[in-house]
Amino acid sequence: MTIKLFTFLYQFAVIFYIYMGIRVLRRQHKSTLNRIFLLLCITLAIWSFTTGFMIQSASPDSANTWRIFSTLGFCLMPAFFLHFFMLKTGFKLIYKCKYCAYLLYIPGTLYVATAFLNPHVFHDGQYVLTPAGWTFLSSGNWLDWSYNVYYSSYFVIGFSLLIHWLKKANKKREKSQARLIFISLVIAFVFGSLTDVILPVMQIPTPPLAVLFALIPAITLWYTIEKYRAMGLSSQNIVSDILKNMGEGLLLLDVRGRIREISDETLNLLACTRDDLMMKPVSMIIFQSDVHRISHLLDMESRKPVRNLDISLRRFDGKPFPAIFSMAPVFDDWNDVLGYICIFRDYTEEKKNEEQIRASLREKEILLAEIHHRVKNNLQLINSLVNMQQNLSGEENMVLKSIKSRIRAISLVHEKLFLTQNVEAIDFSDFLTDLIAHLSMYYKKPGLRIQTHIHVDHVVLPLEQATPCSLILNEIISNSFKYGFTGKESGDLQVSFVQENEQYVLTVRNDGETIPKHAVKSETFGLGMKITKALVQQLKGSLEIQHSGGTTFRICFPKMNSSQCQRF
Repeated sequence: MTIKLFTFLYQFAVIFYIYMGIRVLRRQHKSTLNRIFLLLCITLAIWSFTTGFMIQSASPDSANTWRIFSTLGFCLMPAFFLHFFMLKTGFKLIYKCKYCAYLLYIPGTLYVATAFLNPHVFHDGQYVLTPAGWTFLSSGNWLDWSYNVYYSSYFVIGFSLLIHWLKKANKKREKSQARLIFISLVIAFVFGSLTDVILPVMQIPTPPLAVLFALIPAITLWYTIEKYRAMGLSSQNIVSDILKNMGEGLLLLDVRGRIREISDETLNLLACTRDDLMMKPVSMIIFQSDVHRISHLLDMESRKPVRNLDISLRRFDGKPFPAIFSMAPVFDDWNDVLGYICIFRDYTEEKKNEEQIRASLREKEILLAEIHHRVKNNLQLINSLVNMQQNLSGEENMVLKSIKSRIRAISLVHEKLFLTQNVEAIDFSDFLTDLIAHLSMYYKKPGLRIQTHIHVDHVVLPLEQATPCSLILNEIISNSFKYGFTGKESGDLQVSFVQENEQYVLTVRNDGETIPKHAVKSETFGLGMKITKALVQQLKGSLEIQHSGGTTFRICFPKMNSSQCQRF
């Protein structure tokens, strides 16, 4: 009955070890950590399977045969155990030198080879039949003692790594994992060493229960995997599909900023292999001048993501490339940082196109500025030709002066456009001050003092509105100087240009006499009014003239951008 019970326990352990190893591997089958865990479970399963047959053997020779096969489990298990916890705790040497891991398996492999090449080596000891089946008593030879040293030293190193991990962990999730795993391993190590090492050395027959005690840390690992998602950041199927098919670079990092998963596109962008990046700090692919822009995220106190950073990444062939880089933390159920996800893309072509567009835009601006400069010069030439004809008298001379004033108004617009970086719009407040100063000097009369008052909002008009508006102002202000202050020694001229909601309001008022009838009927004034009305209509505005206490012109027109004005 006792033998059957132990046989059942050993076979149950076999099933559990295999099931657990496969389940963990399915979470992330490309993970080295998960693969080593599967191999660890397989060695435990072999150990448990062969021990189950050893205890119910018919003879000592049969028990010895099963014990020889059992070496594939208990001799290799310490190596897989230590390798697993080196990976789990982030032991740096195991990542820097990938061949160092193979050295861990040399002692266990030698023990297995010795057992199979010399089948009678275990017969130096004594097989004893107990109520629980056959068991083995140590002979105290060199093989037993060397194995005990090998087994104990590997576990002590593993415990040291776990203790270091526990002390270094600053997240509740990590501390809970490390504490549970450490306690369960200590229990299994103490009781397993007692039944399979210490008591056999003392020649006390005891069932080989170490492989059953190993169920305690195995179940603990199972618990941490299910509760803390210890062996993966997310569902393997989802992660695998994303890493394989995503058209941008993608990296999954652990809490220390080390690369744990890599998309296929990342390898293409960085011109490297998976081994070049695995478990390396993400900072190694970022130029030093840009590392500080993401370093705050790797600080455990910060939880803010960074998005769409324009930084320089480095390929493994030494060539840099511009990239749009985003990085965000991934949280667990306890709101602790589980890891980080990084997404980046190469935008070399986009940047090259942007630079070409900027260069083309600069060429356009230079060309437009040159056009405005030449238009201004041509208008000045026309103005000079008009000056040559200004020896006439009377109304003909007044016509020429009006023409010159209009030419100067248009020329001033192009001059402002040439002097500013914006070749499509001008600051009309600055323009208006210069225009009024020019007209005041141009129509200045001896003995007449005119005080000008200007109130202008900061208004920027596109060229299509600036030119007609400047001509309107020229006509109205010119007429004010010519007709508004006749027979007076002084006067006030008020000009206001403000924005009200989505329209501009231009007001010009003089406190002189109302425009006389003979001026309205004159050819020059009549032409000026026709020009003003036509230009107001072009601006899709309205004109209102008031004759109370002087003359007031009020013009309203809608605010428009340059694209709307191009339809005029």
